[in-house]
Amino acid sequence: MNRRGHILLVRHNYGEGLLLPGGAVKKNEEDAKALRRELEEELGITEISIANKLGEYRNTYEYKIDTVVVFTVDSFALEEKRHFDIER
Repeated sequence: MNRRGHILLVRHNYGEGLLLPGGAVKKNEEDAKALRRELEEELGITEISIANKLGEYRNTYEYKIDTVVVFTVDSFALEEKRHFDIER
């Protein structure tokens, strides 16, 4: 989410509906670093200025427990990129 309340959602090839972008956090990787890595890998978003951590939530969908961390972002640069998981 940014200052104006816009929320970035993506449509994955393997599911239905719009979802928050994301991915796994690597061992010993900080959440903010994982955010930057995943957004660049999947969407081509770089130069991310993180405003703050909005919250941390538990997702128990599909019989597993995931922690979802949501950030607000002030600004970023976009170089459109195609990724096999994301529909365009």
